[in-house]
Amino acid sequence: MSHLDDIRRFLSAQGHGELQRGQRLKGSLPLPGGTELEAWLAQTGEGVFLAAAVDTALGTLVDLSRVEELRYQARLLGDRLVVGSRTFSVPYGRSAEVRRILRTGRVLAGGTSPRPGSAPSGPFIQALAEHEAAWVATRLEADEVLLAWLLTATETDFLNPVQDGLTAPWRLVLTDRRALLVALSDLGDVREQPLAEVPMRLSEGTGRVDLKVGSYSFSSPLGRDRAFRVLTELTGLPREPRLREAARLSRLTRTPEGWAAAGRFLQALGEAAGPVDELALALLTEDPEPLEAAMARLRAEAPDSAPAAELVERWELEEHEALRLLEAALDGSQGPEEAAWALPLHEAVRPLRLAAARDLFAETEADLALAEHLLFAGAHDRAQALLEPRLQALPDEDLVEVLPAPGADLTRGHGGQPVHIRVLELLVQARGGPEQADTAALAALARHQPLVAERQRELATHSSGRVAARAARALALLEGASGPQEASLPAPPPVAGALSAEELEALRHPVEREGGALGRLQGALAKVVPPDLGEVRSYCQRAEAEAWPALHEALGAACTALGMDPVPAWISHGEKRVGVRSYEKPDPFVLVGAAHLEEGGPHALSPAELRFVLGVELMHLRLGHSRVTSEEVWAGVWSKGFAAVSTTASLLPFLGYLPVDLIGRGRTARAVQRVVPSRWLQRVYGAEAEVLEAVIPGDLGRLGEAGASALGSVTGTVDKAGKVRAGVSRLRGAAGPEALEADLGADTARLVAAHRVMQITADRAGLLLAGDVHAAVSALLKTNSRLTPEVPRVQAEGLCAVLGRRDDEDRPVYPHLSVRLAALLAFWLSEEQARLHDALVGGLASGDEE
Repeated sequence: MSHLDDIRRFLSAQGHGELQRGQRLKGSLPLPGGTELEAWLAQTGEGVFLAAAVDTALGTLVDLSRVEELRYQARLLGDRLVVGSRTFSVPYGRSAEVRRILRTGRVLAGGTSPRPGSAPSGPFIQALAEHEAAWVATRLEADEVLLAWLLTATETDFLNPVQDGLTAPWRLVLTDRRALLVALSDLGDVREQPLAEVPMRLSEGTGRVDLKVGSYSFSSPLGRDRAFRVLTELTGLPREPRLREAARLSRLTRTPEGWAAAGRFLQALGEAAGPVDELALALLTEDPEPLEAAMARLRAEAPDSAPAAELVERWELEEHEALRLLEAALDGSQGPEEAAWALPLHEAVRPLRLAAARDLFAETEADLALAEHLLFAGAHDRAQALLEPRLQALPDEDLVEVLPAPGADLTRGHGGQPVHIRVLELLVQARGGPEQADTAALAALARHQPLVAERQRELATHSSGRVAARAARALALLEGASGPQEASLPAPPPVAGALSAEELEALRHPVEREGGALGRLQGALAKVVPPDLGEVRSYCQRAEAEAWPALHEALGAACTALGMDPVPAWISHGEKRVGVRSYEKPDPFVLVGAAHLEEGGPHALSPAELRFVLGVELMHLRLGHSRVTSEEVWAGVWSKGFAAVSTTASLLPFLGYLPVDLIGRGRTARAVQRVVPSRWLQRVYGAEAEVLEAVIPGDLGRLGEAGASALGSVTGTVDKAGKVRAGVSRLRGAAGPEALEADLGADTARLVAAHRVMQITADRAGLLLAGDVHAAVSALLKTNSRLTPEVPRVQAEGLCAVLGRRDDEDRPVYPHLSVRLAALLAFWLSEEQARLHDALVGGLASGDEE
């Protein structure tokens, strides 16, 4: 090995670089002075040499890249290297190493611009062998960027090779400034063929593609044609567009290698890089500052954000990447004019959000954000055109109204169907505000948020006919201007005849209708043991028509309207002297508390109020669920312990399909503030930040707490019917039945939903028969001993003041009542109620003209 050390020192002293690899050969070289020394094959960064040396000053070098006669003979018993007249044998087993030294050294020797650094990589650069990396390092200019290095299936031979019959496949080589075919032999022969600057023409082969550039043709390897297909346009592009396209194509591979290559190509643009190039480069990092700076430059140079929109589409950005661009654009938009500049980008991002959406609600989020953007930018017509079909496509969220989020204050706009509300609110703004919006949109908002006084005021002010009259009546109830006082209650409407089967079906809550979530429940209702009729007679008296004409008139009207045979009524003077209840067995009858028939008493009911309570109970009988109404179940919890809930728990197998676990998804559209700045929303909705929560469900308000797991937070740990008893025991002595709901499980939540739906259906019948929402609310309060004291408060302060009260733990005092009254008011304002009212009275009643 001492000879190799001498050769290393000699090579360095002669200016040929550091020795990288050496192999002793069988043969010798003459030294100056006539002596001979064993020969070594030596490779440096500058080439390959035959060398023999004693020290730094005494040795012999033969540059094999300059030898005219060089041959390599592959032989069975040992290869030979022939240099001029001298022959050198390759030691046994070392032929592979000798060939490696020869090919790498000869490629290096033929180069003109060696440059440091490792071989480049990228999605279109196949792994480079050592001699291929040597070609790249020595043949490319210092600032030349390698874009592609692809092996083809087309071979070429070499002129004057060192070995007969030597061939090698062409490599397609693309850089930022040229395209060529390169072939490298196993012994370092190099052949290069420049290609014309025209796009590659592609034709299909069998399992491969054939390509042609100018007059040169080649084929892709079998099954490896994808990269060639992708790069066909690159050869025809000038330098800067070629770098941009190579960056785009590399990024589309969606690999770390592709990202790195894309960044390298974009950086190679240098001073030629435009703001879109900077945006693309900034997206390759997580740092927000370069993205913001690039977007600011684009805003200064471009009339609108169309170049950024084109980046989204051509680079096929993923949703989260496109949103980063959009956020950068919107964060820099202070006023409507700047917001309009960003619209093309937002419109390009919208399809990505729609494609990524998991359901209609998520799709609606995308349109809501764009609509808010359009409105802030002043493009009202475009916002309206976007929102109207979206509203039509939204599914009803009826269960959301039945089971609002925990702690929701319905008087402040929480609860309801927030996605619909949001779309409607924007539609009103798109149409010029409440003053110019159509009545249908205002009425829909009033029905979705019936306990919000401002909704009723807008509807009453900007509509006409009975729609305005009913909204004004609802507003008076909410604000206490004309509370449910007996003197203000109109006479109940006349009943022209029985409602048809179709009309009775329309009277039911949508969830309970035929085909609805509760439509197949009727034959499986649980049975609560009715009171013994003999026992009833011991403390009750039969209500005779002569003695109680108002009661019989109301009872007869309800039976007629609902198409029922006459139902007897009993008057309770005992424990149940407050309240009205219906029972199915042994024969249907109604039990009316005597307190409601005593004139002047706090529980006394007017004719219209009697119509409401009897309509409610008879509807329960008519539909077969009188034993499991919400009132009966919750009253049963306190009066009979576990009996009522435990018996209705047998409904669970039939309620398993009731999708209460999905309510969180529909309860609120996920927040879009990460797209649309909150300062815009205040202007769009015409609301200050502190009241935005009433119109925008999301991070700003309580509804932000309602997510996919909302039911879990509502229901706590009780999740099976068998655990309800423990929940009841813990809650004994609480403020009333409302407290029970905070500790219900998901299964029991289905019972709550079912009971509420049935109660709401019955309330709709009662309201239709009473003909007035004030009478309905008054009757509902007077027939519950716990709620009766609230009647004067409602008259003085309004329903909102009562329902908006919260306890020491900041929970609504009357959550169940709020849900029930919200549903009642929503029905009062609906076109459905108006149509059924007309059917009940046989046409428009006086004062009800449109």
